[in-house]
Order: sequence, then C-alpha cells, then structure tokens
Amino acid sequence: MMNPKTVKLCWRLLALLYLGAVAYLCFGHLSPDESLPRAIFGIPSDKIAHFGMFFPFPIIAIYAFHNSKGRPGRFFFLAISYFLGMMLAMGTELIQGTTDYRSSDMLDLVADSLGLMTGCVTVTVIKSFGGKW
Repeated sequence: MMNPKTVKLCWRLLALLYLGAVAYLCFGHLSPDESLPRAIFGIPSDKIAHFGMFFPFPIIAIYAFHNSKGRPGRFFFLAISYFLGMMLAMGTELIQGTTDYRSSDMLDLVADSLGLMTGCVTVTVIKSFGGKW
C-alpha cells in the first residue's frame, strides 16, 4: 500500500495536469473535427465537452487538498470546490470572449455548472459508500 503522503502528492500532480488540460481546451487554437457528431441525444456536443471538463474538478480537489475529518468541514470544502470551479468557468468564458478565435457562451457556463454539481454529488456518494465520511 502506498504512503498517504505519496498518494496526496499524486493527486496534487493530477490536479496540475487537469488544470493544464482545461487551459489548453479552453484557450488552444483548436479546429473543429467535422467527423464528430454535432449533438448527442439532442445535446450539443460542445456542451457535453464542457460538462466533462468540469465534472472531475471537485473529485480531484477533494482527493488532492481535503484534510478535514469533520462532517461540516467536508461539505464546506465541497462548497468551496464548487465556488472555485465556477470562478474558473466564468474566468475562462470571460477570457474567451476577448479573443478573436473563441467566443463566450452562457450555455457553456450552465454546462460547466452542471458538471461541477454532478462531480460534487459523485464524490459525496463515493466517499459515503467508502466509509471515509
């Protein structure tokens, strides 16, 4: 079994990689792939991508940075994770609106928010069933 400090360090490195990937996906000069479907089950594929980008944020945050053992601490941390994720999402949308190769879309922010909320619920369920909370 790995040392808990090593595990925490691995999660923190994953958090850095994740943030780098989000930055690349949000600000990179990416050309659309015409072979991908424009919608899946009637949902625009770019909204699904935004959901998927922000879904892991609270999960990675909990495993990388949460240390509180008490019940109020974990839910406070989840609220902070959601808030920081929303700040990241709003920041990326605002910056995208200032570029000449990206556009800002409020529906992207809605998809980001839904991804963050689903991530918060998922990590709560995982931790609850795991007996860690």
